[in-house]
Amino acid sequence: MSAARCRQVQRLVMHRARIGGSMGEKAPMSTPTLESVVRSDPEVLGGTPVFTGTRVPLKNLVDYLAAGDPLERFLDHFPSVTREQAVAALEIAGDLLAARANPAR
Repeated sequence: MSAARCRQVQRLVMHRARIGGSMGEKAPMSTPTLESVVRSDPEVLGGTPVFTGTRVPLKNLVDYLAAGDPLERFLDHFPSVTREQAVAALEIAGDLLAARANPAR
């Protein structure tokens, strides 16, 4: 992953802190896995990673947030994606980025 892409993902993860869940929203019972949130099937959009149970590419969420759009706009434009799926995808992206980050020297 390029340094520019890492910075973009970092900004998205930080942005996630600002979008948070709505008031009264219950915390998930278990940590979602990448496989439970995103699927890649050659029969669906040629294998492009999409949110599970939809034909919405994960990249659409990244593009919306990178453009400065709020999560609500993405969810309004793609109603088949749940808030839980979108937030879980961002959390997983953050975890993957943190796991691959080089330690400070």
